[in-house]
Order: sequence, then C-alpha cells, then structure tokens
Amino acid sequence: MDVREAYAHYLSTHFGRAGRQDDENFLFQERYFRKNYLPYLPKDKNSRIIDLGTGLGHVLFFLKRAGYSNILGVDVGHEVIEFCREHKFPVVEEEIVTWLKQNKESADALV
Repeated sequence: MDVREAYAHYLSTHFGRAGRQDDENFLFQERYFRKNYLPYLPKDKNSRIIDLGTGLGHVLFFLKRAGYSNILGVDVGHEVIEFCREHKFPVVEEEIVTWLKQNKESADALV
C-alpha cells in the first residue's frame, strides 16, 4: 500500500470517528496553537509558513486568525484536501517529500 492509498479515506476513517469538526472544535484547537506555537513563529505576518500534513486545516485556521497571510497546507489525503478547500484554506494535494523536492522556494517556518 502506498502513501496515497493509506490516506485516501483518512477523513472518513480517522477524523470521522474522532468527533465533530465544527467551529467550536476549530476554536479550541486555535487556543492550543496560539499558546504553544505562536511564540515560535516569525513575528512578520507576511512570513511564508508551510503546514506539512495539514489534515483538516486546524493549523491553517489558527495561522489565518493570527494574521498570517502567506500560508499553505500540503497533504496527500484527497478527502482532507477537499475538506480544506471547502473551508477556503490554501492547500495542495501532494506527498510531502515529493512536494518538498519539487518546490525549491524558501519558507520561513514549517509546521
């Protein structure tokens, strides 16, 4: 089984069982990331931040709410990418290692 196969139905098989993914859940996650991640992120809100293995986009949600504008999520799971696109998160569907090899642009932070 390759990586794409393993994560093809990650949303319905993993996150679907983990409970609700509503606004309250995203706000709860945001509070966690604000406390534990924000002190380590660049102060410049235009910094390029890449979320590797973005899942449902909780980090992207937090980054947008924290004022970061140059963000991108990378994930191989088609279901989670579609979920993120429905929520207007900037994402690409690709294996992380493949994406890193193909995208030589610099980033200020990787999450």
